[in-house]
Amino acid sequence: MRLAPLGGVRAALITGVIWGLWHAPLIVLAGYNYPGHPWLGILMIVVFTTSLSFIFAWLRFRSGSVWPSTLAHAAVNGQAGFATILLSHADSLIAAPIGIIGVLPMLAFGIWLAATGRLKPGPGQLRRPVDGSERGPTASVIDQSGATNQ
Repeated sequence: MRLAPLGGVRAALITGVIWGLWHAPLIVLAGYNYPGHPWLGILMIVVFTTSLSFIFAWLRFRSGSVWPSTLAHAAVNGQAGFATILLSHADSLIAAPIGIIGVLPMLAFGIWLAATGRLKPGPGQLRRPVDGSERGPTASVIDQSGATNQ
């Protein structure tokens, strides 16, 4: 939630890009997810994780909890392994779930979430420490009007 004050779209973009780049060393050095495509693989994983990040941000803001996004991440990882092993024999840049065929629906849904304003934290979800520091036991809540309450 530390990125939430930037807005849901910015928070999702930042999170998605960092999450994708986190996978870059494995993609380049070990062919992880995109064997034979180290550099395009990095681009694809960043698009993939950014698309998912929009969906996960929506789940987080909508529910007020990290658990729906956590379970969705686990579900994506679980189905990705299943789909990769049993369903897809095409090039990894094209095949579902992490190729263009899998990314396009997620990207479209993420764009729709952003365009319709659904990536906004709910009331009481933006918390800032009272003393202005990054950490502290007491936090203030920013309500819809921008006023700060304790």
